[in-house]
Amino acid sequence: MPTCATPVYLETARNPYGFIGGIDAHCFEESYLRELIAEVAPQRAKEARPFRLAVIQLGTYDGTIYNARQVVDKIGHLCDYILFDSAWVGYEQFIPMMADCSPLLLDLNENDPGILVTQSVHKQQAGFSQTSQIHKKDSHIKGQQRYVPHKRMNNAFMMHASTSPFYPLFAALDINAKMHEGVSGRNMWMDCVVNGINARKLILDNCQHIRPFVPELVDGKP
Repeated sequence: MPTCATPVYLETARNPYGFIGGIDAHCFEESYLRELIAEVAPQRAKEARPFRLAVIQLGTYDGTIYNARQVVDKIGHLCDYILFDSAWVGYEQFIPMMADCSPLLLDLNENDPGILVTQSVHKQQAGFSQTSQIHKKDSHIKGQQRYVPHKRMNNAFMMHASTSPFYPLFAALDINAKMHEGVSGRNMWMDCVVNGINARKLILDNCQHIRPFVPELVDGKP
């Protein structure tokens, strides 16, 4: 690999419909992870934090979304950083019942991993096509050897950036940030949640051959 990193891959699930699910539960067990890394980098397997970076897809194309708190609690002590690929989500910060799904809202301390979150702003937010952004949440480990300073992060970013950027993309990121500022983002996404729930109820009530992938009852209520 260009970074000279040694990857360890985790198994993921698919249901009978072919929907992409999450990583299999046993892959989050410390003993299993140490077995995997012992096969490819035995010198790292017994270190307190054998992984420089874990990359987790926070939300899949088909709608499986992780509880970020649980992920950090399970494997955070094994990793310097966890990168959550939030390409298909990005709205979890603005919906109260999804707060635990947001890596950016986690309360972290010096023993936790640093957090990186990538978002495809053009998918679920308000950016032009191809707009994306990287969030870095790691002030809680600043001063530690594993901390990635701004200069290193910025140089790595610039190495993969164009020398002729398309500035409307940057403008779209600013506009998206402004649209979500304060209570505006929470209000906007609450409207989306309500509309989505109502749409699913209408489909359940009126369609025979198209069924949303949700239970017909939640807490005994339709």
